[in-house]
Amino acid sequence: MENKFINLFLIGKSGTGKSTFASIKKNNNDNILNPTGIDVVSTNFYHNFEKINITFYKINNSININRISKSYIECSNAILLFCDLSDESSFNYLYSLLPLLKKFNDKMIFLIGNKCDKDNKVISLEKCHDFCKQNNFIFIENSNYKSDIYNTNIHKILNYLIIENI
Repeated sequence: MENKFINLFLIGKSGTGKSTFASIKKNNNDNILNPTGIDVVSTNFYHNFEKINITFYKINNSININRISKSYIECSNAILLFCDLSDESSFNYLYSLLPLLKKFNDKMIFLIGNKCDKDNKVISLEKCHDFCKQNNFIFIENSNYKSDIYNTNIHKILNYLIIENI
C-alpha cells in the first residue's frame, strides 16, 4: 500500500487555533520553525485504515501574507482559513484574504470555525455558511479541545480531498 501525502496551508488571525490544530509547539523538535514566517509540521494520521502523512504549513501572523512565496500555497492540497467563533474581528479578517485566495481558485478551501465549544460565540453558523456559499468554501465547525470533534473534522477534510483525488 502506497503512502498518501497531503499538504494543508493554514491561515487566519492570531488566536484562532491554527497552531493547536496543527499541533505546532515551539519546543517540539519535529517541527520546522522557518524564519520566513511559515511554521511546518508533519504528522501521520490514519484514515479508513490508510496511513496519510499530513504536512501543515502555518503562516506566522507577524509577517505580511502578500509577501509570502506563492510556492507554499501552490504546493498545498487545500487551504484552511481559521476564525474564532467568539471573536468577530477574526471573521472580518477573512475578507482581507479574499483577493489572495481568488488567485488560488483551483484549491479546495475550508473555513474552520474554531472554538465552537465556547458559550460566548458571536459569529452565527448562518453567517459562516453564507460566507462559504458566496465564496465556494466548505465550512467546518471545530473545537481543538474536544478530541472527538477535532478527529471527526480531520476525517471530513481528508474525505473531501480523497473524493477530489488529491
